[in-house]
Amino acid sequence: MIESIGVVCAFAVVRKMTASPSSAVGLLSSVEEEEEADNSSGSTCRSSSSSASLRLGLLADIQYAPIDDGFSYGGTPRYYRHALDAAERASLDLESQGNIDAVLNLGDTIDGQCVNHDPLSCLQRVLSVLTDNYVSGPIHHTYGNHELYSMDRSTLFPQIHSHDNEQDVGYYSTILNKQWKLIVLDSYDISLLKQSKDKRDLAHEILSENNPNYKLGMENSPEGLEGLERRFVAFGGGIDTPQLNWLRQTLEEARNDGQYVLIMSHQPIMPESSHPVCLVWNYQDVMDILDDYSDIVAMHLSGHAHSGGYGRSDNGIHYRVMEAILESPPPICTYGILNIINSNKSIQIQGFGNCKSATYSLDHLRQQPLQTDDNHNDNDATNSHPLIL
Repeated sequence: MIESIGVVCAFAVVRKMTASPSSAVGLLSSVEEEEEADNSSGSTCRSSSSSASLRLGLLADIQYAPIDDGFSYGGTPRYYRHALDAAERASLDLESQGNIDAVLNLGDTIDGQCVNHDPLSCLQRVLSVLTDNYVSGPIHHTYGNHELYSMDRSTLFPQIHSHDNEQDVGYYSTILNKQWKLIVLDSYDISLLKQSKDKRDLAHEILSENNPNYKLGMENSPEGLEGLERRFVAFGGGIDTPQLNWLRQTLEEARNDGQYVLIMSHQPIMPESSHPVCLVWNYQDVMDILDDYSDIVAMHLSGHAHSGGYGRSDNGIHYRVMEAILESPPPICTYGILNIINSNKSIQIQGFGNCKSATYSLDHLRQQPLQTDDNHNDNDATNSHPLIL
């Protein structure tokens, strides 16, 4: 297991916990404004209401499994059963807010250990906890390596994808409100994990060319690799050309329709936001496309690197890695609420548990007419003036 600059990727096999549990709040680097997470009591999962044009719940790396607590390879405690309780309490709080438009689940909903404990039942248990308690809007899911350790895509997709998807692919887009679109990327499009033969062959070629350990049977080891080359490990993945083309087309449609965009995937994309071992293999291909649409792309959200992280591109796009639910000891539950604030042209992430709070300026987005949303009113702005810039 690799640990550096406070970032841990989610692929480790469990080690039984024998030491006293400890909790370390992940570091969040290069944030314009940062506040402490709402964890004053050590147990609260409550939050305060905020005036915003769009409010989203954020969950990352629940990684529930019906097993005893353990550790990552790097020694970080993991609380597998508590993760289910934390997800339940977070979804209850999001529902109690009364004005959360949707919830974004950034993947690794279950842990790979579920492969020995009826993985479909484990997944359905978590999904039921989420959907039974948060009922005010949709829950948009992506998936990570741990779901793919446990089940085939043909089993997984019908459980987590409610959108129409004739091609049975892991990427899609959806409308959040009149002015905001969500694009969900499949960062395991090219992967060894439960993928078609053509995709597995491409992943085999990429790993063979870039990681000498792969041919030696150490497919998940980055040892001997330097810098960003350490991303070429088998628990990672990449985004194939058809999905890249779809991404560009979807962004072009959003621009033509006068929409702003949030992007999400399980794996981080920007190097400054994460340890290299967690990155999408062809992250630069994705960033190049997003940079071409930096006038409408506000933020990319991901999980996978459990301690969280942050970076901002030269063109202004924010890249936020959300902290993992799995590594918060009882009674803490870790999650976030994303607020898009019209009056000060910003995204505010309100963090709970080990999730860091921060405010991100949207000064890079182009000015567009504000489209009326009957569900929200910004106390500092009227519906007749521009939303941003």
